[in-house]
Amino acid sequence: RPRGVAGIGEQASGLNRRYTFERFIVGSSNRLAFAACLQIAESPDGSRVNPMFIYGGVGLGKTHLLHAIGNLAQAKNPGLRVLYVSAETFTNDMVEAIRRQETSLIRNKYRTMDVLLMDDIQFLQRKEATQIEFFNTFNDLHNANKQIVLASDSSPQDMSQLEERVKSRFMWGMLTSIDSPEVETRTAILHRKAEDLGIVDFPNDVATYMAEHVTSNIRELEGALQTVYQHTSLQSQPLTLDVVQGILDPHAGDGETFRGQPVSTDTIQRVVAEYYHMKPTELKSKRRTKRVAMVRHIAMYLCRQLTDLSLVDIGRDFGGRDHSTVINGCVKIEREANRDPQLAEIVQQLTRRIAGKR
Repeated sequence: RPRGVAGIGEQASGLNRRYTFERFIVGSSNRLAFAACLQIAESPDGSRVNPMFIYGGVGLGKTHLLHAIGNLAQAKNPGLRVLYVSAETFTNDMVEAIRRQETSLIRNKYRTMDVLLMDDIQFLQRKEATQIEFFNTFNDLHNANKQIVLASDSSPQDMSQLEERVKSRFMWGMLTSIDSPEVETRTAILHRKAEDLGIVDFPNDVATYMAEHVTSNIRELEGALQTVYQHTSLQSQPLTLDVVQGILDPHAGDGETFRGQPVSTDTIQRVVAEYYHMKPTELKSKRRTKRVAMVRHIAMYLCRQLTDLSLVDIGRDFGGRDHSTVINGCVKIEREANRDPQLAEIVQQLTRRIAGKR
């Protein structure tokens, strides 16, 4: 008989073994979150900080820390039942369990864990039935002194579509934010990622230039390094500052930065729409076909990465959509780009085109 909920009867933890504390670059922007997560991983009995709630923008290391907690906790405590899951997966599991009239399955999967690590909590907004199930799951685990660690793009106070009683649970333990990394941390991250790519000699001046000019988040930094690596290796170019400037910023010789002058939403919408042979007005329209929605989400994601606009401002510029729609769109694109190299390359191409339109 097919299972109603993925993972039931299996020992799958959902953990990525590559994400460890040793591989996490610590700086002033994430030091508190790192220390708190390490403490939890070393004593995952729910007695220190429970729950732990980490929030911050896309691509700043929240997911890495969740996996690192699970990996270290299991290494120190063989047999510990640990589960990493996204709020979207939790929602899908609940829907499937209800459809099959086997709601006990979701309870067996989640409420028997010793450590629950749930990512993208903002996805629970506007999902009343899922919030009820999560609320009850949280209470059962917390009452049993089981460790709960949650991550979100937004602080609890900013999640207006979440029930107050759910938000209040998030406030029971410790809330800590992760901010955009400072230049020293970005430089260290670049050197670590260069090692991962097999770049034996990564010049300091190149790392410094990239760290000073790609400032949005770690994901964008990794994308820039990947772009440089592909260009130089495929074209047999030396990894020098002049070459890297030419790859990342055609206007670097004019004294401008890769980020350059502020980019407008109109520019991003125009470039993205043109790439997909659409009209910019379609991105602001109420059309919700799969293709239009995907392109709209890409444009929203780029607005979040390349501008300083708030989620509310971005939503307003896309036909008056609310901030939770913007968050969900950005999360979807980030997740798909991690799985799909072709989409990741398209996002990088669009970023370069937008930089050239300043």
